[in-house]
Amino acid sequence: QAVLHLVNSFAPIPAPLLGALILATLEWRWLYGMLAVVGAVLFVIVALLLPETGVRREGELAAAYARVFALPRTGGLALVIAATFFGYFSIITTAPFALIEQLHITTTQFALAFALNACAFLFGATVTGRLARRLDPEYLMAAGVSVVLVAGCCAFVLDRYAPTVPGVVLTWTLYAVGIALALPGSFAAALGAARRDAGLAAGLLGAAQFLAGALGSALGGVLPGPATSTVGLLGMLGALGTAAGYLLSRPSLGQQRKLREAAAEDR
Repeated sequence: QAVLHLVNSFAPIPAPLLGALILATLEWRWLYGMLAVVGAVLFVIVALLLPETGVRREGELAAAYARVFALPRTGGLALVIAATFFGYFSIITTAPFALIEQLHITTTQFALAFALNACAFLFGATVTGRLARRLDPEYLMAAGVSVVLVAGCCAFVLDRYAPTVPGVVLTWTLYAVGIALALPGSFAAALGAARRDAGLAAGLLGAAQFLAGALGSALGGVLPGPATSTVGLLGMLGALGTAAGYLLSRPSLGQQRKLREAAAEDR
């Protein structure tokens, strides 16, 4: 999971710079045209080159969903994953209004700020990938949730009461580092518990992740008031949801014993 997040975190580095280049040389409609082309190419690649890896019998899919939902940590871990992306995508949506319109930086400066944020995500994913070989993923998840909580609360205070460009960018960047630490451990815990239903659990958690991100983006675009206040508020809500999900996902002593027994059987 850490390696996957490392790959995913690379794309946001050149993306804002390419977007700024398109805006400077063409017009804003071309941004959507480029997205449509990329989406069509990816659809063709998946349809033609990605084979089916498993076949399920009738009724087996519903039973697999029931097993995954019945796992004691599924709800809490899904909330961790969803809430982090709710806060992150709401920040991504609202930050241009806060930084460009309200705090008056240029579009090029914003692209550089976005690239800095993506580099922070890349840094966090790299660190997580290396530490995952030495530390229990549960520790990394706890550290990531703590960083997200600190970043979200600081964003609320700074962006609401003393909005500045460094405040918005630094809290946003810290939030990205926390996500990069928390998500691999969350996915690893969920997929490890699901075992033979790991693929289905991954799809379920991924859907929760991006649906929550879409909700955060929508709210970031419609809430009234100064954009900096919206950034801080939604970032804090995402952070509080992340912390709540982590607390809900903590296994009891009995569950921890079963998880250790299951891990020993897999070895």
